[in-house]
Amino acid sequence: MKLAPTLTLLMLASAPAFSFTASVDFNDLGTGDLKGKASGSGFETDSVWSSNSAAVDVATGDLLAPASTNYGLSQSTGVGPRHVFANVSSATPYAVSANRQNGRNLESTITSGTVWISFLAMAPTGSNTSWAGVGLDPSEAFSSFSNSPLIGIDSDGNVFYSQSGFNLDTGTFVSGAATTDGSANLVLFSVNLDAGVLNVWVNPDVDDLGVADLTSTDLGTIASSGISRIGVGGVNSGQIDAVYLSNDVNAYQQVTGSTIPEPATWAAMAGVLALVMTALRRSRR
Repeated sequence: MKLAPTLTLLMLASAPAFSFTASVDFNDLGTGDLKGKASGSGFETDSVWSSNSAAVDVATGDLLAPASTNYGLSQSTGVGPRHVFANVSSATPYAVSANRQNGRNLESTITSGTVWISFLAMAPTGSNTSWAGVGLDPSEAFSSFSNSPLIGIDSDGNVFYSQSGFNLDTGTFVSGAATTDGSANLVLFSVNLDAGVLNVWVNPDVDDLGVADLTSTDLGTIASSGISRIGVGGVNSGQIDAVYLSNDVNAYQQVTGSTIPEPATWAAMAGVLALVMTALRRSRR
Protein backbone atom coordinates (compact mmCIF):
# COMPACT_ATOMS: atom_id res chain seq x y z
CA MET A 1 0.00 0.00 0.00
CA LYS A 2 1.30 3.44 -0.92
CA LEU A 3 1.04 6.25 1.57
CA ALA A 4 0.06 9.03 -0.86
CA PRO A 5 -3.11 7.41 -2.27
CA THR A 6 -4.28 6.52 1.24
CA LEU A 7 -3.76 10.07 2.44
CA THR A 8 -5.57 11.43 -0.59
CA LEU A 9 -8.58 9.18 -0.09
CA LEU A 10 -8.86 10.02 3.59
CA MET A 11 -8.61 13.74 2.95
CA LEU A 12 -11.23 13.54 0.21
CA ALA A 13 -13.50 11.60 2.54
CA SER A 14 -13.25 14.37 5.17
CA ALA A 15 -13.77 17.23 2.69
CA PRO A 16 -17.16 18.92 2.32
CA ALA A 17 -19.50 17.66 -0.41
CA PHE A 18 -18.95 20.98 -2.19
CA SER A 19 -16.74 23.92 -1.41
CA PHE A 20 -16.21 27.44 -2.67
CA THR A 21 -14.82 30.83 -1.72
CA ALA A 22 -16.77 34.09 -1.94
CA SER A 23 -15.19 37.52 -1.75
CA VAL A 24 -16.10 41.16 -2.22
CA ASP A 25 -14.00 44.31 -1.79
CA PHE A 26 -16.37 46.65 -3.70
CA ASN A 27 -13.46 48.09 -5.70
CA ASP A 28 -15.22 47.41 -9.00
CA LEU A 29 -18.04 49.83 -8.15
CA GLY A 30 -18.68 53.51 -8.49
CA THR A 31 -19.78 55.43 -5.42
CA GLY A 32 -23.42 55.57 -4.38
CA ASP A 33 -26.02 52.99 -3.43
CA LEU A 34 -24.83 49.39 -3.05
CA LYS A 35 -28.38 48.15 -3.63
CA GLY A 36 -28.89 46.58 -7.04
CA LYS A 37 -25.20 46.02 -7.75
CA ALA A 38 -23.54 42.63 -8.31
CA SER A 39 -20.06 43.19 -6.88
CA GLY A 40 -17.98 40.20 -5.77
CA SER A 41 -17.26 36.59 -6.73
CA GLY A 42 -18.61 33.31 -5.37
CA PHE A 43 -22.17 34.62 -5.35
CA GLU A 44 -25.28 33.39 -7.15
CA THR A 45 -25.05 34.57 -10.76
CA ASP A 46 -28.44 36.26 -10.93
CA SER A 47 -28.36 37.85 -7.45
CA VAL A 48 -27.43 41.43 -6.53
CA TRP A 49 -26.83 43.23 -3.26
CA SER A 50 -30.35 43.97 -2.11
CA SER A 51 -32.90 44.61 0.63
CA ASN A 52 -35.85 46.99 0.85
CA SER A 53 -33.48 49.81 1.82
CA ALA A 54 -30.95 51.87 -0.10
CA ALA A 55 -29.10 53.15 2.99
CA VAL A 56 -25.86 51.20 2.46
CA ASP A 57 -23.51 53.21 0.28
CA VAL A 58 -20.26 52.64 -1.60
CA ALA A 59 -17.60 55.21 -0.66
CA THR A 60 -14.02 55.92 -1.70
CA GLY A 61 -11.07 54.43 0.17
CA ASP A 62 -10.05 50.95 1.35
CA LEU A 63 -10.01 49.82 4.96
CA LEU A 64 -6.68 48.30 6.01
CA ALA A 65 -6.05 45.54 8.53
CA PRO A 66 -3.68 46.39 11.43
CA ALA A 67 -0.10 45.36 10.59
CA SER A 68 0.07 43.32 13.80
CA THR A 69 -2.49 40.87 12.40
CA ASN A 70 -0.16 39.68 9.60
CA TYR A 71 -3.24 39.67 7.38
CA GLY A 72 -1.98 38.67 3.94
CA LEU A 73 -4.77 39.45 1.47
CA SER A 74 -4.63 42.31 -1.00
CA GLN A 75 -7.63 44.13 -2.39
CA SER A 76 -8.21 44.42 -6.13
CA THR A 77 -7.50 47.61 -8.02
CA GLY A 78 -10.79 47.81 -9.93
CA VAL A 79 -12.00 51.33 -10.60
CA GLY A 80 -10.48 52.53 -7.32
CA PRO A 81 -10.32 51.87 -3.56
CA ARG A 82 -13.82 51.37 -2.15
CA HIS A 83 -15.65 50.29 1.01
CA VAL A 84 -19.29 50.43 2.11
CA PHE A 85 -20.91 52.21 5.01
CA ALA A 86 -24.31 52.39 6.68
CA ASN A 87 -25.64 55.79 5.69
CA VAL A 88 -28.07 55.99 8.61
CA SER A 89 -27.94 57.48 12.11
CA SER A 90 -29.88 57.15 15.33
CA ALA A 91 -30.21 59.08 18.57
CA THR A 92 -30.38 55.77 20.43
CA PRO A 93 -27.28 53.57 20.51
CA TYR A 94 -27.86 50.10 19.06
CA ALA A 95 -31.33 51.01 17.78
CA VAL A 96 -32.60 48.10 15.70
CA SER A 97 -34.89 50.33 13.65
CA ALA A 98 -32.02 52.51 12.45
CA ASN A 99 -29.49 49.93 11.26
CA ARG A 100 -29.43 48.95 7.61
CA GLN A 101 -27.96 46.10 5.55
CA ASN A 102 -27.76 44.85 2.01
CA GLY A 103 -27.39 41.12 1.35
CA ARG A 104 -26.43 38.87 -1.53
CA ASN A 105 -26.99 35.15 -2.18
CA LEU A 106 -23.99 32.82 -2.15
CA GLU A 107 -23.53 30.46 -5.09
CA SER A 108 -24.49 27.52 -2.84
CA THR A 109 -26.03 26.95 0.58
CA ILE A 110 -23.60 25.63 3.21
CA THR A 111 -25.33 23.27 5.64
CA SER A 112 -22.42 21.34 7.16
CA GLY A 113 -18.73 21.55 7.95
CA THR A 114 -16.78 24.64 9.00
CA VAL A 115 -17.05 28.03 7.34
CA TRP A 116 -14.37 30.71 7.82
CA ILE A 117 -15.27 34.38 7.28
CA SER A 118 -13.24 37.56 7.60
CA PHE A 119 -13.98 41.22 7.05
CA LEU A 120 -12.53 44.64 7.81
CA ALA A 121 -14.66 46.99 9.89
CA MET A 122 -14.47 50.47 11.37
CA ALA A 123 -16.96 52.16 13.67
CA PRO A 124 -16.37 55.93 13.88
CA THR A 125 -16.69 57.53 17.31
CA GLY A 126 -19.18 60.34 17.84
CA SER A 127 -22.13 61.44 19.92
CA ASN A 128 -23.91 58.15 19.19
CA THR A 129 -22.50 54.64 19.13
CA SER A 130 -21.58 53.40 15.68
CA TRP A 131 -21.27 49.77 14.64
CA ALA A 132 -20.61 47.64 11.58
CA GLY A 133 -21.25 43.97 11.01
CA VAL A 134 -21.85 41.01 8.73
CA GLY A 135 -25.11 39.08 8.84
CA LEU A 136 -25.53 35.40 8.07
CA ASP A 137 -28.51 34.38 5.94
CA PRO A 138 -30.44 37.67 6.24
CA SER A 139 -33.83 37.80 4.56
CA GLU A 140 -34.34 40.05 1.55
CA ALA A 141 -37.60 41.14 3.15
CA PHE A 142 -35.84 43.12 5.90
CA SER A 143 -33.69 46.21 5.54
CA SER A 144 -32.35 45.94 9.10
CA PHE A 145 -30.45 43.15 10.83
CA SER A 146 -33.57 41.87 12.57
CA ASN A 147 -33.94 38.22 11.63
CA SER A 148 -30.53 36.55 11.37
CA PRO A 149 -27.22 36.00 13.19
CA LEU A 150 -24.98 39.07 13.19
CA ILE A 151 -21.27 39.53 14.00
CA GLY A 152 -19.67 42.96 14.34
CA ILE A 153 -17.76 45.62 16.25
CA ASP A 154 -18.78 49.00 17.67
CA SER A 155 -17.19 52.34 18.48
CA ASP A 156 -17.20 51.50 22.20
CA GLY A 157 -14.62 48.78 21.55
CA ASN A 158 -17.03 45.84 21.77
CA VAL A 159 -17.17 42.79 19.57
CA PHE A 160 -20.66 41.36 19.49
CA TYR A 161 -22.62 38.38 18.26
CA SER A 162 -26.40 38.29 18.17
CA GLN A 163 -28.34 35.18 17.22
CA SER A 164 -31.33 37.03 15.75
CA GLY A 165 -30.33 40.40 14.39
CA PHE A 166 -29.27 43.30 16.57
CA ASN A 167 -31.03 42.41 19.80
CA LEU A 168 -29.56 43.30 23.17
CA ASP A 169 -31.60 40.54 24.82
CA THR A 170 -30.00 37.76 22.78
CA GLY A 171 -26.66 39.41 22.00
CA THR A 172 -23.25 38.61 23.49
CA PHE A 173 -20.80 41.49 23.95
CA VAL A 174 -17.10 41.33 24.77
CA SER A 175 -15.57 44.69 25.62
CA GLY A 176 -12.12 45.96 24.73
CA ALA A 177 -11.58 43.74 21.69
CA ALA A 178 -12.03 46.36 18.96
CA THR A 179 -10.12 49.60 18.43
CA THR A 180 -11.67 52.92 19.44
CA ASP A 181 -9.12 55.18 17.71
CA GLY A 182 -10.90 55.37 14.36
CA SER A 183 -8.76 52.72 12.67
CA ALA A 184 -10.00 49.55 10.99
CA ASN A 185 -10.31 46.14 12.64
CA LEU A 186 -9.86 42.66 11.22
CA VAL A 187 -12.78 40.50 12.28
CA LEU A 188 -12.28 36.76 11.77
CA PHE A 189 -14.79 34.07 12.68
CA SER A 190 -15.50 30.42 12.11
CA VAL A 191 -18.86 28.64 12.14
CA ASN A 192 -18.80 24.89 12.74
CA LEU A 193 -22.26 23.88 11.55
CA ASP A 194 -21.80 20.26 12.65
CA ALA A 195 -20.72 21.01 16.23
CA GLY A 196 -22.88 24.12 16.52
CA VAL A 197 -20.05 26.43 17.59
CA LEU A 198 -19.17 29.97 16.49
CA ASN A 199 -15.83 31.60 17.38
CA VAL A 200 -14.91 35.24 16.77
CA TRP A 201 -11.47 36.90 16.86
CA VAL A 202 -10.80 40.64 16.55
CA ASN A 203 -7.38 41.74 15.30
CA PRO A 204 -5.70 38.35 15.89
CA ASP A 205 -2.26 37.41 14.63
CA VAL A 206 -3.43 35.14 11.82
CA ASP A 207 -0.08 33.33 11.81
CA ASP A 208 -0.46 32.41 15.48
CA LEU A 209 -4.18 32.27 16.18
CA GLY A 210 -4.95 32.26 19.88
CA VAL A 211 -8.11 31.84 21.94
CA ALA A 212 -11.23 33.41 20.43
CA ASP A 213 -12.49 36.71 21.85
CA LEU A 214 -16.06 35.44 21.72
CA THR A 215 -17.58 31.95 21.53
CA SER A 216 -21.21 30.92 21.21
CA THR A 217 -23.02 27.60 20.90
CA ASP A 218 -26.26 29.19 19.73
CA LEU A 219 -26.19 29.49 15.95
CA GLY A 220 -29.72 30.83 15.68
CA THR A 221 -31.49 30.25 12.36
CA ILE A 222 -28.43 29.00 10.48
CA ALA A 223 -28.29 25.88 12.70
CA SER A 224 -31.17 24.45 10.66
CA SER A 225 -31.12 26.46 7.43
CA GLY A 226 -27.37 26.78 6.84
CA ILE A 227 -25.71 29.81 5.27
CA SER A 228 -26.99 30.84 1.84
CA ARG A 229 -26.65 34.63 2.00
CA ILE A 230 -24.53 37.27 3.71
CA GLY A 231 -25.35 40.88 4.58
CA VAL A 232 -23.21 43.96 5.21
CA GLY A 233 -24.13 47.14 7.04
CA GLY A 234 -24.53 48.79 10.42
CA VAL A 235 -25.48 52.18 11.86
CA ASN A 236 -24.01 55.68 12.20
CA SER A 237 -21.52 55.31 9.32
CA GLY A 238 -20.25 51.89 10.40
CA GLN A 239 -17.88 50.78 7.62
CA ILE A 240 -17.19 47.36 6.05
CA ASP A 241 -14.65 46.16 3.50
CA ALA A 242 -12.92 43.03 2.14
CA VAL A 243 -15.46 40.34 3.06
CA TYR A 244 -14.18 36.80 2.48
CA LEU A 245 -16.02 33.52 3.07
CA SER A 246 -14.80 29.98 2.43
CA ASN A 247 -15.59 26.39 3.31
CA ASP A 248 -12.79 25.10 1.10
CA VAL A 249 -10.15 22.71 2.42
CA ASN A 250 -7.78 25.69 2.69
CA ALA A 251 -10.49 28.07 3.88
CA TYR A 252 -8.33 29.63 6.60
CA GLN A 253 -5.74 30.72 4.04
CA GLN A 254 -8.49 31.96 1.70
CA VAL A 255 -9.84 34.40 4.31
CA THR A 256 -6.59 35.49 6.01
CA GLY A 257 -3.77 35.04 3.50
CA SER A 258 -1.85 33.05 6.11
CA THR A 259 -0.12 29.87 4.94
CA ILE A 260 0.08 28.61 8.53
CA PRO A 261 -2.93 26.39 9.33
CA GLU A 262 -5.04 27.42 12.31
CA PRO A 263 -5.02 25.02 15.34
CA ALA A 264 -8.10 23.05 14.34
CA THR A 265 -6.55 22.35 10.95
CA TRP A 266 -3.36 21.06 12.59
CA ALA A 267 -5.50 18.73 14.72
CA ALA A 268 -7.39 17.47 11.66
CA MET A 269 -4.15 16.87 9.78
CA ALA A 270 -2.73 14.97 12.75
CA GLY A 271 -5.85 12.83 12.86
CA VAL A 272 -5.62 12.02 9.16
CA LEU A 273 -1.94 11.17 9.51
CA ALA A 274 -2.69 8.85 12.43
CA LEU A 275 -5.28 7.00 10.33
CA VAL A 276 -2.81 6.70 7.45
CA MET A 277 -0.07 5.32 9.68
CA THR A 278 -2.49 2.79 11.19
CA ALA A 279 -3.55 1.62 7.72
CA LEU A 280 0.08 1.41 6.62
CA ARG A 281 1.10 -0.69 9.63
CA ARG A 282 -1.79 -3.09 9.03
CA SER A 283 -0.85 -3.48 5.37
CA ARG A 284 2.67 -4.61 6.35
CA ARG A 285 1.52 -7.38 8.68
